[in-house]
Amino acid sequence: MSVSALATTRRPMSLALIVSTLLLAGIAPSAASEDSSTVGVDGLLAAQLQRDPGGTVVGNRVVYADGSYFAAFDNGTYSISQCDSGYFCGWAQSSFSGSFFAVTGSGAKVLSWSTRSYWNHRSTVARLQNNGGTASTCFEPGESRATISSSYYNPPQVTLGTSSSC
Repeated sequence: MSVSALATTRRPMSLALIVSTLLLAGIAPSAASEDSSTVGVDGLLAAQLQRDPGGTVVGNRVVYADGSYFAAFDNGTYSISQCDSGYFCGWAQSSFSGSFFAVTGSGAKVLSWSTRSYWNHRSTVARLQNNGGTASTCFEPGESRATISSSYYNPPQVTLGTSSSC
C-alpha cells in the first residue's frame, strides 16, 4: 500500500499517551527500535517519533514530509516486497524482517534506527555511512543485502545519489 493511500487514516491514540506509557514502563526508546515483542507497534512508533520528530503517524507508519517513512510491525518475517519502488529501505533484523524504514528523494538522509538488512529499490545509487560516519558502502540500483557488517548497524545517514552506478 502506498504512503498516499494511507494518508487519510490516523491512529486514535495520542503520541503523548504512548510516550508516557513507555517511560512509565521503563522502556527506553533504543530498546523499542529493535524488539516489538516488548513494546508493540505503538511503542515502536512512539520511539521513532522521539528519535526523529516531525513525522505523522498514519496506520503503522511514521510518515515524513519528503515521503520517507518508518513502518512498525509485530515480530515475524516479512517480505522484501514491503519496500516500495523508489525507496532505500532498511530492516531491523537480518533477512528483511521486523520493522523497517524507507527513504526517498536525493541527498543526505539522517537515519536514527538500528538496521541489519537493506534494499536499494531505486534506479540510482545509495551510499550508506558506517556507524562512525568514517567510511561508506555503495548500493547499486536494485541491490539488496540480507545481512551487513556490524559496522553498519547504526548508520548516521544514507546519501541517495542521482547516478546509476557506484
